[in-house]
Amino acid sequence: MLDGLELFKAWQHHYLEHMGQDGLSHTDNSTEEMKKYIEQQNESFVTMVDAILESQDTDNNGYIDYVEYMFAKIYAKEEEERAKLAEEKKKKQ
Repeated sequence: MLDGLELFKAWQHHYLEHMGQDGLSHTDNSTEEMKKYIEQQNESFVTMVDAILESQDTDNNGYIDYVEYMFAKIYAKEEEERAKLAEEKKKKQ
């Protein structure tokens, strides 16, 4: 089971690990710029986590369990397939 904090930390870890790819390395940016960037990213992470919990935590217990995760994954795949079919249908018209 995952809670919001675990989701937040996972996103944060991923993005902070790849900060250099965004041009933010310790050598060419000030500490203040990095702090500002991290604060902005944290706000984005909170928004993402809230959206994930809202859409996937179907029993509203504050956790995403395996069943909820799998349902969300299946639903996302079905939505992707529906979008592709709609796009193909639109191209044919």
